Amino acid sequence: MARPIKELRGFERITLRPNETRTVRLQLKGSDLTYWDAAKRSFVVEPGRLSIMLGASSADTRIEKTIFGDAVTMSSPEYGRATYRKVTWRLMPFLFVCYVFAYVDRVNVGFAKLQMQRDLSMSDAVYGVGAGIFFLGYFIF
Repeated sequence: MARPIKELRGFERITLRPNETRTVRLQLKGSDLTYWDAAKRSFVVEPGRLSIMLGASSADTRIEKTIFGDAVTMSSPEYGRATYRKVTWRLMPFLFVCYVFAYVDRVNVGFAKLQMQRDLSMSDAVYGVGAGIFFLGYFIF
């Protein structure tokens, strides 16, 4: 698989006045050095030498450090737990809010049944068909 020669893996944009200096700290995690290998169906670290370059741009690198990668896959149990933890913290609150809205809406439909049956002279069968269509709308959309 063809890979780019250089890849941006971390940056921080700062503004400096003339003759001003500032310390910038960038953290690279192990997962920042991986790429998706379609054949292995997992994230892997490219084996061999990896160069980490710092500078103003890709053409103006001022510091370079070489590290050695190995062909370790990122499908370890720890990587999987981190993924589940992220999904849980980001997706579960949204799903809970959706559940609350759906529950309140169903309760309102139940209360509406009492009023609709009396005002529209609906039978239980007609209301059941309407509630079923309402459910299908929830399911499809």
